[in-house]
Amino acid sequence: MFAYWLMELRVAFRSLFKRPQFVATVVFTLALSMAAVISLFSISSLLLFQALPYQDAEQQYAINLELELAGKRFPSIPALQRQLVEQQTSFTSIATLIPESKKLTVRERSFDVETAFVSANYFSQLGVPFGLGTGFGANERLGSFSPKAVLSFELWQTLFSKDQALIGKQVQVGDDFFTVVGVLAQHAEAPDHIVSEQPSIYLPLDYTAADLDGTQQVSSGEAHLIGKGIAEKEALYQAQIQQVVNEIQPSINHPIVAMSQIKSRVLPLREAIVGGAEHLTFILLMGAVMLLLVACTNLANLFIARSVESTRKFAIHMAVGAKDHQLFNKLFIESALLILASGVMALLLSVWGIELIKLIAQDALPRLSQLSIDGYTLAFSMVICCLLALTFSYFPYAIAKQAGLSENMRASGKGSGQQGSKKSKKLLLVGQSCLVAFLLCFSSLFLQSSLKELNRVTGFETDNRSILTLKKKYESTSTGEFTDDLGQIRNALKQQANVTEIAMSNSSPVVMSGVIFPVRKDMNTEEYMLSVNKVEANFFSTLGVEFEAGQTFSPDQSQAQYSVILNLSSAELLLGKNWQLGQTVVVAGRPHELIGVVKDTFRSRYLANQFGDELVFTPYNRINGAMLPSEQIVLNLHHKNAADLDLNKVFSLVNSNSQLLEIEELSGLATLLEEEVYVARVTATVALSFCVLTLILATIGVWGIVNYNAQTRRFEFGVRMALGAKKRHLLSMMLKECSRPMGLGLIVGLIGATLLITQVESLKKVIDVVGQYDLNIIITMVIMLVLAMLFAVIKPVSQVVNGAPMRALKQDD
Repeated sequence: MFAYWLMELRVAFRSLFKRPQFVATVVFTLALSMAAVISLFSISSLLLFQALPYQDAEQQYAINLELELAGKRFPSIPALQRQLVEQQTSFTSIATLIPESKKLTVRERSFDVETAFVSANYFSQLGVPFGLGTGFGANERLGSFSPKAVLSFELWQTLFSKDQALIGKQVQVGDDFFTVVGVLAQHAEAPDHIVSEQPSIYLPLDYTAADLDGTQQVSSGEAHLIGKGIAEKEALYQAQIQQVVNEIQPSINHPIVAMSQIKSRVLPLREAIVGGAEHLTFILLMGAVMLLLVACTNLANLFIARSVESTRKFAIHMAVGAKDHQLFNKLFIESALLILASGVMALLLSVWGIELIKLIAQDALPRLSQLSIDGYTLAFSMVICCLLALTFSYFPYAIAKQAGLSENMRASGKGSGQQGSKKSKKLLLVGQSCLVAFLLCFSSLFLQSSLKELNRVTGFETDNRSILTLKKKYESTSTGEFTDDLGQIRNALKQQANVTEIAMSNSSPVVMSGVIFPVRKDMNTEEYMLSVNKVEANFFSTLGVEFEAGQTFSPDQSQAQYSVILNLSSAELLLGKNWQLGQTVVVAGRPHELIGVVKDTFRSRYLANQFGDELVFTPYNRINGAMLPSEQIVLNLHHKNAADLDLNKVFSLVNSNSQLLEIEELSGLATLLEEEVYVARVTATVALSFCVLTLILATIGVWGIVNYNAQTRRFEFGVRMALGAKKRHLLSMMLKECSRPMGLGLIVGLIGATLLITQVESLKKVIDVVGQYDLNIIITMVIMLVLAMLFAVIKPVSQVVNGAPMRALKQDD
């Protein structure tokens, strides 16, 4: 038995070795298609089936409080959330987490690290695993915490070299010292819906800068709550929490809370983390499965076309006594070898594909840090390989068995008895073109979304512009204390020969900006919460921002104090299409005179989606008083030549001229813009590659169907040419036969894709980002698809016609 299988294996190797083009086409096509399916199956398996890595995950609930004001919703203030935790009785416990960015000092070097300030029950409630030590004391409460710290495994590994003796030692975070009491296990993570980046260090709530007491005029920080209760009781908890919040609201002495309506929302933790991502993932998986189906259909056609060429060989095997299972074994071994090679290549490609998904979808899909090729994925891959091997073996075997032995011997390549049903071939062409049109619609949708992001007009100059963002070295430093240091830094930068202009603002031009104020036309009109950027008078000239009308602020601070500049979107929103200079705009309760309107500028995708494109500019005046938590100290630099800006010298200038400020970021404006659109650029590349792959698969599929049809009609072609038909007549005949089913398939596919896109909520969001669907892209895709299909029809028919079909009449094959 072993010798038999070894012999069949050698024969299969020799047979495939003689057909390198066939082998390369099958392996390449299947590997790419399977890699896409495997990568997306990994995400679907993670989000849809795998449990959250937390203790009693089904009993954990995310508690979200929002302040509704002027038609927009904003995060609640920490003081309100603290009162809720202390007064509610619905949940058995509520864990609190407040994310912040802090400075960790290790061996006289400072590192910016993501920090989570948590309640004592955070680790025990979620069952967070520890590699060393333990968490905070169970009896510790807000106001009585001792200075303790828990490190993440990654921080312990990178900065402390896995020092086992670190437990009990102190580390400096900000201006305070904390005793390390524990190190988390390697894969322990905070819930994705709370943090954008995983915390490196966990500290007690007592040491957060968030306003837990509600005493700050401008509340800072954002607290996140996770309650533990009874599974599947979210409706009950929702009503109970909302009732408690309504009772608490009057006791919170804060103007924002008094003006707002508080909305509570209680969701199971899994739903809060996954959200609508599972629907989008499922749709993407279905798209990849459809791509695999197209590939399988195409390759099945190739296998069938190849089996037609081998029909006589199979007949000879049967004539000398070969059994049915022996014929099937020959085909199965060849198919298995091809599928095995494709599967191995697909797994290797899917590892790269998963990393690509992590890069592209880092802001759209949760739990990506847990994504990998696991046992479920390997089992799924093996099942696909087995099914494909059986499928690609069965169809050629069925073709070989369709006619009897004697008929196969008599056919001798003329095609008699092998033409099959014309109806089935037409159905194959309809299904092929329908699936391809369907896939092209989806890929072009994501391609258009990415191209729109890439083609957005910036509205400012990026050449020879750099952004210098400063921050306080010590958290206790007041704004007024570093005013002198800031002036010295500016003077030092101006003396540097290649820096021609410096303009201060409270956010970079790419962000534009995260500071939100109430803005309205007058006291009797609707109020909007809009983004406000405080800028100096030369801000617009420094960055090359163009004015639609008007001018910048007066250098005289007293005259500029109550003037405002709007971008075009905010001017039309507040004042209508017929806005005029000199009109009044109320910003933060004070009337301002409109002195200028600038063109819309590029804005961070996150802020544009959350707050819109409207921007308001007010005079920077001078830095005094308390800065808002979201404000930054940004110096916008215009220099003669980007290559002449000595970054090391800038660092040295800042460090030598200030004891209170340090550089948070120094980057070219073009680099910042490129980072903002990098994901869109990668997404566009992937979408375009997907379109090209779809076109290749379409060409292969139609080629296989038409080639099979042409091979089985060689005798017919010979008869027609013997009666005087020209080659162009045969080509025209085949084009007419194929064009109708392919056209019908294209129409059905386009209509089906349009209906699905307009009905599925996850895809509607993509349409909302894209705006009006661009028919030019679809028309371009359809034209390319038609050309590819025409090539797939003409090429195999030409090969058959040019192959002297007159020989078919003489039975020479």
